[in-house]
Amino acid sequence: MKTLHANGALILCLAFTGVPAVILILLGINALWEGRMDEGICSIIGAILFMLLGAFAGLRIYLTHWIRYGDGKVTIRRVSKERVNGRPVGKWENREDTFLLEEIDSYGLSWQVLGQYVEYHRSSGKSLTTERFFQLKDGKRIGYETVYYTRKGEEAFLRYLYEGTGDNIVNKEVM
Repeated sequence: MKTLHANGALILCLAFTGVPAVILILLGINALWEGRMDEGICSIIGAILFMLLGAFAGLRIYLTHWIRYGDGKVTIRRVSKERVNGRPVGKWENREDTFLLEEIDSYGLSWQVLGQYVEYHRSSGKSLTTERFFQLKDGKRIGYETVYYTRKGEEAFLRYLYEGTGDNIVNKEVM
């Protein structure tokens, strides 16, 4: 069994907080150079706190989101909310679904195929939202946010799906 960890989420969070933190550090060094000790120390401490905040957010997603696949099975672990009429409903739930490859009726990108997302994720509503879904033969739909995973890991997972199901296009009945 292989595990696809949410490395992309960790990288994304560190990148979004890392750039401003570097700017703050440079401003702090400049302030120290010019003799404004209080301003320089505050800038550097702020940058460190900002980086810790980004690391914490990325680590939180990394630990709660993963995909385990192999031996004809797929397990998807994520945190999401239900969607009713396109709106999030209820509390954030830790979800873990396990299914066999032979149970998959269709899969693809939710918005492109269904015209809507299956679940509401922490990154939903932002420009980075890209959700992949699985529709099982019993009618159940399972979605996961693709931005949390690296491109290389996602490609390996999709290759596994293609080899296991023999199909990489969505079943037309879903639409």
